[in-house]
Amino acid sequence: MMDRPSTHDNSPQTTAGGYMWSDRLTNAQISASGLLFQSMEEEASAVLSGQPFAAALTRFGLIKVEGEDAEAFLQGQVTCDMAQVTESHPKAGAHCNIKGRTQTTFIAAFLNNNYYLILPADQVEPTLNALRKFAMFSKASLSASDDYLLVGLGGNNPEGAIDPVWGPMPPPDHATLNDTGALLHLSCGHLIGLISPDKAQQFAASCVHANIQLCGDNAWQLYSINSGVVQIVNAQSEQWIPQEINYDLINGVSFKKGCYKGQEIIARIHYRGQTKVRTAALEISDCIAINVGDKILSAAGAGTVLATAQVNSHTARVLCTLKTEQSESQNLKLERNPDCQIRPLPLPYAIT
Repeated sequence: MMDRPSTHDNSPQTTAGGYMWSDRLTNAQISASGLLFQSMEEEASAVLSGQPFAAALTRFGLIKVEGEDAEAFLQGQVTCDMAQVTESHPKAGAHCNIKGRTQTTFIAAFLNNNYYLILPADQVEPTLNALRKFAMFSKASLSASDDYLLVGLGGNNPEGAIDPVWGPMPPPDHATLNDTGALLHLSCGHLIGLISPDKAQQFAASCVHANIQLCGDNAWQLYSINSGVVQIVNAQSEQWIPQEINYDLINGVSFKKGCYKGQEIIARIHYRGQTKVRTAALEISDCIAINVGDKILSAAGAGTVLATAQVNSHTARVLCTLKTEQSESQNLKLERNPDCQIRPLPLPYAIT
């Protein structure tokens, strides 16, 4: 038995101006799953088959952090080592509360002497509010930014090159897109583009020339789920420590850089080896709609869906918190529809 379609959308919403891609590319359509250039099934198929793709992202936003104390300010607030963030070296990271619970996740970039945090659009204002409470004591200013359009790039290397940790690597032809903006290579295997708004058409034309398929938000979410990289939306804010969402496994937590908010608890759990909950990838079929916050049940307890993407109208892939002994279970059930079929998926990194 299938579920009824969801009557509300739990994915992050765009901020004002967040659909700037559709303003500039006439073949883009806005759907319940975000921006689309083809059907959802066609875009998902491109991702799963390993075709090179570029996903125009509308459900992420930018925070700009500038000023002479910008690096030092962020260093005392976030889990990643901001001293390692350069124009050629972005970092994944998290901002936590004093109890070590993740308020938001982000990608930190350094461009044109400013720091940028790329994060879910519905987390921009809450994160600005949280950080500004401490920024008043330093020479750093924060603002929501529309300096760039955001794009996620992925796909198998045409020659079949496989990274021993992260699997299929982005195709070399992505380098041809550099003249339309900045391409950020993350250690977790992701390639993020920050595109100048006035070069959106040039970027789209470059994709066609390089035989890179243009996709939308659901395609990137699907790629991120397959990569085991979760971005915490506002509905899940302050519920999970970084280890429970695998951020220590994707180089999103530094245990050497010194103090930051929540660091004492995060470090204690790390050094005592007490991480009993991890994030796993699952495929759920015979079910129309899966929402962030849905519960996955087993004999060991309940897990929570943190991210979801559609493969087709009745199959989704999700990232879900599970107790470590649950992650290989074949007896997982969706709480609100036990008839759905659930199978665990492999991640490109080892769960430790």
